[in-house]
Amino acid sequence: MLAVRIRLAWRRASVVVAAAAAGLFLPATGRVALAQVATAQPATMAASTGDSTTQPAAQTPDQVFSDLRANSEELAKILGDPKTLSDKATRKAAAPKAIPILKKMIAELDEIAVLQPDDKERILSSQDRYLAFLSVLGDADAIAKLADMEASKDVDKSLSGQNNQLFARWILAGTNAGAQRSVADDLEKLDKAHTDNIGLTILTMMCSQSAVSPDLKIRLESLVADTMNNDEATELKKNILVVRKLRLLENKPLAIAAKRTDGKDFTTADWKGKVILVDFWATWCPPCVADLPRMKKAYADYHDKGLEIVGVDNDASAQDVNDFVTKNEMSWPQLFDAASAGPEQLNSITTGFGISTIPMMFLIDKKGILRTVEADDNMEDMIPKLLAE
Repeated sequence: MLAVRIRLAWRRASVVVAAAAAGLFLPATGRVALAQVATAQPATMAASTGDSTTQPAAQTPDQVFSDLRANSEELAKILGDPKTLSDKATRKAAAPKAIPILKKMIAELDEIAVLQPDDKERILSSQDRYLAFLSVLGDADAIAKLADMEASKDVDKSLSGQNNQLFARWILAGTNAGAQRSVADDLEKLDKAHTDNIGLTILTMMCSQSAVSPDLKIRLESLVADTMNNDEATELKKNILVVRKLRLLENKPLAIAAKRTDGKDFTTADWKGKVILVDFWATWCPPCVADLPRMKKAYADYHDKGLEIVGVDNDASAQDVNDFVTKNEMSWPQLFDAASAGPEQLNSITTGFGISTIPMMFLIDKKGILRTVEADDNMEDMIPKLLAE
């Protein structure tokens, strides 16, 4: 079964919040089972931050989720640039617009918790992540709330406070390697003291996905795979091992040959002298679809300069792919294996690489050398660098 990868990197902060509001912020930070996607609500992080009794149940859950989604989309417009939260000046400029929206979203989660009491604990727990974003934006109430949580005698509440303060620090660290290492040092201490804590496991994996140093990335991954001891860590370890194996392909020649959705033969070998982004995706994959604006921007900015993109699609129907591509004006070719297509089936290229989670992106340089199997984390930085070589 192919799984869906949900990235929670600081540089995708607005997407994180939007995904949470849409019901796509799933427990497995990094990867979750496909079966969970359709029914998932905001994920487990930690304690409640609002007073749900003050919010009358005036709407249905669908109506509240619709409002929450609309607010998240508005927030994404404000925080859409990756540098917005890590840069002091842009953060200050965004705060007056973003803070009221985040507070509305917290209140809306309170209302959903009243309407869906069986999910109350994990719905309200998502609010702590929103508190972290508020604290990054300088909201005094959120900063004080997280500090009070850290000081709590309740172990779970205290850990949640520490978790989200570290999350806020990681966002503020931006691409500063030293600041990231400082957060990682404190996170490692907590991980080793609380190996069973799922929230810390999730945070550690998230930080690994946006670590600017390869060594730090591997260090944080190893904490999840080798130190943490809970169900979440067990699932994440499987995927960490897959990525470790894929990394062995880096810095070696790679050409991908297959059939396009129209049945015509295709090979990346024909794109000599081009930088090639290979996107393993599917139309049913929410984070894959969320990545589409990034893909379109990269194509618009760099296609004339030598960038090519090819999709390796994992849908059950070529027609579904073609309809989606046409509707969303995706100008690059899509590879599709009709022989392996079907419900819960994968493109043979995907299985051939041992890929079990999507989205997954490769970057191939002008000489046909695979430079990274994790381009989804840093393609904005890597594409211009490879084009300049």
